[in-house]
Amino acid sequence: MYTFFSENKKENRFVIEGEEFKHLTVRRIRKGEKIGIIFRDSLYECELVSFAQNKAFAQILKKLEIPIPPVNITLLQSVPLDLKLMDSIIQKAVEVGINQVIPVITERSLRDTERVIKRIDRWKRIAKEAMKQCNRPLSMEINHPVHIIDIKENSAQKLLLHPDKRSIPIGSINPQREVYLAVGPEGGFSHEDIKVLKLKGFTLVKILPYTMRTETAGIVASAIIMNSACP
Repeated sequence: MYTFFSENKKENRFVIEGEEFKHLTVRRIRKGEKIGIIFRDSLYECELVSFAQNKAFAQILKKLEIPIPPVNITLLQSVPLDLKLMDSIIQKAVEVGINQVIPVITERSLRDTERVIKRIDRWKRIAKEAMKQCNRPLSMEINHPVHIIDIKENSAQKLLLHPDKRSIPIGSINPQREVYLAVGPEGGFSHEDIKVLKLKGFTLVKILPYTMRTETAGIVASAIIMNSACP
């Protein structure tokens, strides 16, 4: 079942128009087929019932009950030197249920803040398409980049992913409702970065048995945290 966004609900029908209508026609979906509709943080199973000029209409069959993620994870992702890697990170972050992504400027990361800001609209489009693919009705926030020293202190559980003998295996962590997860760039966090994060209350954790790439580590760690908290 393909899923689309709608901003227009009329009684028990959704109107599909604009870019979403173009996507629907590209998929060659015909009248009578079932589709998903994301509308105001909810997902509906619908039947495509008719077409008009530049729009289509879908009849609501039922509202689907989608589990709410048990943990609100904010991924503090150090910006990779290869900025294209963030495209994959954003896509997979949506799929595993991450609530928010904050690009972080660290000692070894890409440090051109303006280049990062220019990519945010692209990342938001990638996130929207990923929501449709995985039937996620809740949007994921993508923030403007911050320097590591400017990460705001709060009451969330703070985890620093770092492959060190002093680090705690992430699978042994009891996740709280709010989690901040910091992930380093290629080559990992510098000693100074780790010092800054530890002063902000971050606990060192690791994924066993091997060291992962930056575009892999945060996604795997988030999935472990999320599923550790599931009943």
